Amino acid sequence: MTVIAIDKDEVIADFFTPFLCYIERVENIKLTKEQLTHFDLTKVLNVSQHEVKRILDEFHRSKEYKSIQPLEGSQNAIQQLQK
Repeated sequence: MTVIAIDKDEVIADFFTPFLCYIERVENIKLTKEQLTHFDLTKVLNVSQHEVKRILDEFHRSKEYKSIQPLEGSQNAIQQLQK
């Protein structure tokens, strides 16, 4: 059996829009997608690794996380991979 791993964040789902809404609402940090120039959130948010872990853990339990939707066409693409 062949196994294919697929990255969810910005590959099959819009992760950043809900995440940016969350950090603005909870952490009072306002950022745009254009300001997310790399994936090291310690640098983007100017916080410690411990704070990044806390923020992500809380985000994963938030209403914003639950609102993440698949990107258009991503479901169809995954179905094509299953064939």
